[in-house]
Amino acid sequence: MKLEKKDVVWTNLGRLKLFGVFVFIIYFFVFLTNYLLNSRTDEIELIKSDYNICKGVITDISLYKGHHIKVEFRIDNVIVTGSDGFESTNGKEVGDSLSIKYHVKDPNIFITELNKNYSD
Repeated sequence: MKLEKKDVVWTNLGRLKLFGVFVFIIYFFVFLTNYLLNSRTDEIELIKSDYNICKGVITDISLYKGHHIKVEFRIDNVIVTGSDGFESTNGKEVGDSLSIKYHVKDPNIFITELNKNYSD
């Protein structure tokens, strides 16, 4: 049994639909990127409004698909783990301690000293 190959005939309506799909995909990714960037900016402003500072330990440093570090710190005998972005490690390695600003009401929202927005 042999399959027949048929040529695709494009109509103006088909081209318009394809163009619309591409525009939607591009718009979706632009919107998603903008939302994620603004979400992190809002978290940083929330931290700066009411924060405490503590010491934490670097548990992992990743340079794959963006620079981020995983940290662990203790607040009221509860261990908090999470990650944050960084521009430079400033010579820090896994196991080194660093300063962390965390939101008083939710310690899961934090920023490390390696983040460019830490001292703002």
